[in-house]
Parts: sequence; C-alpha cells; structure tokens
Amino acid sequence: MHEKPQQLVKKPTVLDLFCGAGGISLGFQNAGCEILGGIDKNPHAIRTHQKKFPDCKLKLPARDIHDVNLYELPLQPGEVNILIGGPPCQVFSVVGRVKIKSLSQSDIDSDRIFCINTL
Repeated sequence: MHEKPQQLVKKPTVLDLFCGAGGISLGFQNAGCEILGGIDKNPHAIRTHQKKFPDCKLKLPARDIHDVNLYELPLQPGEVNILIGGPPCQVFSVVGRVKIKSLSQSDIDSDRIFCINTL
C-alpha cells in the first residue's frame, strides 16, 4: 500500500491584546495556535510575555492599547486569524458585553475569530 504524504497544516495565528504575562496566549498555544505577539501597557507583563513566547513575530515595547493602531503593526493583512484579549474587568467588562452582543448580531468574516475574556 502507498501511504499518502502528510499535508502541512498551518496553525491558526493569534494576536493577544491586554496580554499580561501570557496566560490566555498559553492556552491558545497549547490548543495548537501560533502566537504572533502580545500588547500590554505593563512593562513587566510584556517582558514576561516575550520571554514565554520568544518566537513571536511581534515584539512591541509596553504601550497602552489606546496608543496602538492595529493597521500600523508590522503584520500582513489577513495574517491574524484570532484576536484575543483579557482586558481589565473593572473598566471594560460592561462595554465588552455590549460589543460581543453586537458582534453576534452582525455579519462577521467567517475566517476571523475574536475572543475577549471579561470574567
């Protein structure tokens, strides 16, 4: 019998907003995703994230998410498959719930995933 050659499967790519030290990134990496990078304003957290994920393509210094234009990041269009984040609950949880509800009622590009942890 002839064996079929294994097809190379590209891992889904992830960009982590409010990445902290990388807990959510680690979960996605363990699920088989490639972590492209993380964004956080805490310099200790971003340094830890970059040490945990040394192969990340995106290694930005600590910065507030309000100062980041996602379209100006050194990433190609369509390169990010999954956008994740764990924003501080006190500030974003109510806003996040409203946004998540509005996203579920709109047409979303089927090959893009948004995952926000608001617990």
